[in-house]
Amino acid sequence: MNLYLYFKAPAIQSYTLPGWAKVKGRQLIFAIRKTNAPIEEQEKLIGQMIHDLHQPQADETLLEQMPNKVAALKQKHAASSWLGREAADLLLFAPCWIGLYQTLFIQVLEKQNLMGTMPFGLENIAQTIGAYVVVKLLIECLLRFEGGWKRWLGLGVLFVLYLSVIALARFLPGKLYVSPISVILLSGIVFFLGFELHRKFFGPAGQEKRVV
Repeated sequence: MNLYLYFKAPAIQSYTLPGWAKVKGRQLIFAIRKTNAPIEEQEKLIGQMIHDLHQPQADETLLEQMPNKVAALKQKHAASSWLGREAADLLLFAPCWIGLYQTLFIQVLEKQNLMGTMPFGLENIAQTIGAYVVVKLLIECLLRFEGGWKRWLGLGVLFVLYLSVIALARFLPGKLYVSPISVILLSGIVFFLGFELHRKFFGPAGQEKRVV
């Protein structure tokens, strides 16, 4: 799932679904989240589904009809660029990983290296992309499996994958020495660009509030 959408839109677990429709209902909400539609349109379809499911006459027929509506919403926004959204998603994650974790936390806070220089190269880029993939898979795992051995197995595999990516990236050659301050400032600019792109894709910021 898109990282911006995961944190910006209401949490899937926050929706009140009748007990008999909770499992399938959440699966359908998850499918709606992956349609690339603006959040406002997603919420409209989800809200209508939840309203209908709480009616006295509601039954499995409503759930059986929903995949067609989800497919129609997805088709409506089929022209939207999936690659563009992934690129924008990476523009949000990369500056957080590089600017906050690799630079501010490790270089500035841990090593007390604010005014000096820090190595930056293919190792940093590979670790960032690897961590991005792991985080995306982690969200998929958490949303698909609410509990049980499948969730724990998925978390274990992803943890091993993360450690492997971090370790293997250290063998990559090529480094430059740059100022930590410049890396933090550049990361802030890139994050703002990624945020603005997501506002364009999913609608004006501030309209939808994440329900905790």
